[in-house]
Amino acid sequence: MPGYSVFLLPDDVYDPQNWPDTEVGNKMKRLGRRHPIEFQDFDNNMRLIQDESIGKQAFQDRTSLRIISNLGSVCSREHSSLWEVRCPKTRRSGVLRIYFTMSTIHQDTLVILDGEFKDETSANYSTACSRLREGSI
Repeated sequence: MPGYSVFLLPDDVYDPQNWPDTEVGNKMKRLGRRHPIEFQDFDNNMRLIQDESIGKQAFQDRTSLRIISNLGSVCSREHSSLWEVRCPKTRRSGVLRIYFTMSTIHQDTLVILDGEFKDETSANYSTACSRLREGSI
């Protein structure tokens, strides 16, 4: 059971050692510098779901643990494929949330749209939703 491919919007390969100079790449770089422990947890999750032998099972396991969640139709009824990864799942001092979608063009491909560190305020999906609406993913 092969794993998933992970890309950053628009079409950059996920590589935490070499972020592209794009809006999403720069955001990931900032989040990694400001929240290194949480970002390392996120990176470990991404590496597991990319693994050729256990990737899809790792994705399912993280979904059942609610580390990865389908947010349903928070953007609109037409775009019901917004997902998030939370690292850690819950914590009083804050949670790193990375928003992504499943590509409709490339099978078994996740496309990272946005990310944020949330402490006490509610989630802000607006940037991820607008990128989801405007991109042909």
